[in-house]
Amino acid sequence: MPWPSATLGYVQRNWLISLLLAIVALVIAWFLVQVLFSAVWFLLRLAVVLVVAVIVYIAVAGWLAKRRRDRDRG
Repeated sequence: MPWPSATLGYVQRNWLISLLLAIVALVIAWFLVQVLFSAVWFLLRLAVVLVVAVIVYIAVAGWLAKRRRDRDRG
């Protein structure tokens, strides 16, 4: 049977390792969530830019087509 002090040291070491692993897990999770939110925010901005670009393209194409029709009627 091991001495009580040896058993206590083993328990304290396991507790310390568990605490350190929990802190490391928290840091990794924080980083992954930050990356995920950044990616989602980037995709959302990209989608908005694409929608606005399509609207501007349609507006400019319609305006140029109207000018061309007016000029050809001329």
